[in-house]
Amino acid sequence: MTAPFEIILVDPNPALCAAWRTAFQAWERVRIVHGCFEQLPAFDLMVSPANSFGLMDGGIDAAIIRYFGDELAVRVQARIRVEFWGEQPVGTCFIIETGDPQHPFLAHTPTMRVPMVVEGTDNV
Repeated sequence: MTAPFEIILVDPNPALCAAWRTAFQAWERVRIVHGCFEQLPAFDLMVSPANSFGLMDGGIDAAIIRYFGDELAVRVQARIRVEFWGEQPVGTCFIIETGDPQHPFLAHTPTMRVPMVVEGTDNV
């Protein structure tokens, strides 16, 4: 039997959180948190809507690196060089350890080839 899981959707935008509450009201294992991921005491895995090169200096990736440290970006980029010859294709994903026992894993999941503003696009 598989252990129960919970999906936590976190955002500081109250309108987005309200829309999520409406969209996921029938899903008991989806929790909506109005705030920032840094406020969560624990989670198993965080998904990074990244870029193909592992450049983690803007948007949510910058917040991830501020929280977990520069070493995580170095390891993400090294893995991209080894496993994807330097460019991880959009739509792929790999899991990497963060080094934080309360937040142990990051899913590096490119939604764009290079860093760009995604507002108004279908990328994420």
